[in-house]
Amino acid sequence: SGLESNFVLFTTGKTMNDISIENRLVEFLRQVTGQTTLKADTELFEAGCIDSLTMMDLLVFIETSLGVRLDFSDLNTTVFRTPTTLAGLIASRLEGAREVQAA
Repeated sequence: SGLESNFVLFTTGKTMNDISIENRLVEFLRQVTGQTTLKADTELFEAGCIDSLTMMDLLVFIETSLGVRLDFSDLNTTVFRTPTTLAGLIASRLEGAREVQAA
C-alpha cells in the first residue's frame, strides 16, 4: 500500500492518492451540480459549478469524507480552480498529517 501511494504516474506527476482524491471530488461535484460532463480539469468558477451552497457542500464533503479541514486562507479561486488543484492541496494536507503522526 505504501509503495502504491508513492507511485508517481510519469505522464502527470500525480500520485495514485492524488488521482483517487480527484475522482472522488469529480463524482461528488457531478452529483451536487448535475453537470455530468465535469472532469478533473474543469474550471469550476468559469463553468459555473461553484456557488455559495455548493462551496459549503464541498467543504463538508472534504472534511467528512476525506478527513481534511481546510483553512479560511485555502478558500480562494486558485485552490478551487479545478478538482485537480483542490485534490493537490488535500493530498498535501493528508501527507503532512501522516508525517506528523510518524514523528
